[in-house]
Amino acid sequence: MGKVYSEWAFKENEKEKAATNRETYKEITEKWRVNRHEHFNNKEINEEDFDLIIERTAGYNHATYRIIKNETDLTQDEIALVCDNGNLCFGYMMQGKQYYVFED
Repeated sequence: MGKVYSEWAFKENEKEKAATNRETYKEITEKWRVNRHEHFNNKEINEEDFDLIIERTAGYNHATYRIIKNETDLTQDEIALVCDNGNLCFGYMMQGKQYYVFED
């Protein structure tokens, strides 16, 4: 996969970093079957249809993501990029095994 830039907003070469993240995200989603859904979404999904299943819980200026299933070889940064739909402009951190992604 391509490079992942975290916390690139308001930094040097931010447009190029954003474009690189979008391209990496595209590569990931073309290779792996990804499902992202909101916490408390009662929709049933067939876990066998996906390689990576991510549950999102919204917060104030952030979202918390819990990995339900991961049968990929993606790195921590690549999974964070998927959590944030290819953006990651404000970065992320780990809280235990959960991804805490900063948003505006």
